[in-house]
Amino acid sequence: MLYIYITEESKFMIKKWLNKKYLGERQASRIRSRFTEAKPYPSFVLQDFFRKGKILELKKAVSGEKFERIGKDLFSLSH
Repeated sequence: MLYIYITEESKFMIKKWLNKKYLGERQASRIRSRFTEAKPYPSFVLQDFFRKGKILELKKAVSGEKFERIGKDLFSLSH
């Protein structure tokens, strides 16, 4: 099992951004079980992982940003 040290500041940010239903140890254990038991390969889906208000806030913040597609991987360089 992997344990990660999380600072108090990080805990605050996690609680601010993530749906509270994913913050408990019991839920983490359920997710871990679903991941390892999933077929055909280990996987899981986290419905509503982020708090809705935070996602809307993020969407609003980035919607005014200019984005430019830059293809530099092998697939975008092929003819």
